[in-house]
Amino acid sequence: MGEENRKNKKKLPVFGKELVGLSPFMQFSSNREVTVDGCKGILEYCTESIRINTGKLIVAFNGRGLNIKCMTETSVVVCGYITSVEFLR
Repeated sequence: MGEENRKNKKKLPVFGKELVGLSPFMQFSSNREVTVDGCKGILEYCTESIRINTGKLIVAFNGRGLNIKCMTETSVVVCGYITSVEFLR
């Protein structure tokens, strides 16, 4: 990799040390869809908020028109207009 490419490379945001190793794997397609692996259950489900139990953390999605598009034994796909994501203990 050239020196110019290294300078232009964007740094990715890093979570605080307390979340390292605890956060579930999440893949965002955009702010309209996210896949969460490691799902152990749904704690709250309405059009403004979906809270997912992942074992050590609860992941809360907030937004408008939220719904669960697909769910398997260990993963869930949330879609709608996602405005924020919270990691709760």
